[in-house]
Amino acid sequence: MPLVAANGIRIACDEVGDPKDPAILLLAPRPPATDREGIIREGMRIHRVTGSPGFPTSDDELRAELQRQIKVPALVIHGSDDPLVPVEAGKDTARRIPGAALKIIDGMAHDLPSAAIPTLVEAIAKYCRLADEPVALEADGSRP
Repeated sequence: MPLVAANGIRIACDEVGDPKDPAILLLAPRPPATDREGIIREGMRIHRVTGSPGFPTSDDELRAELQRQIKVPALVIHGSDDPLVPVEAGKDTARRIPGAALKIIDGMAHDLPSAAIPTLVEAIAKYCRLADEPVALEADGSRP
């Protein structure tokens, strides 16, 4: 049984080098997630390793649960013409994060075009000002 050193730890592997115990992959070095998406991805990765195989959780369910746990003000910005992630996914993300606001930028795709920067800055600045003000949330938890 070959041994592989990862982060100073010796890992028992099978003949092709796959870990005998996939949970050991949690010890593999990773750069710390600093953005919301990175934190959600890391939470999903950990759950895939530690979750019960007899009771699988779909990525959509797991993502929704992790999004509900966000307890800070969130502004979801989405391009109306995004060819990679449908606008409905942005709307769904905003619905799942308690108190989140949604800004759809007309004509924007999955990039950050320089012509959209003023619109993005305005939306973010407006949201930051609103985040400091007390406000009654809608019944679904979103901002009015």
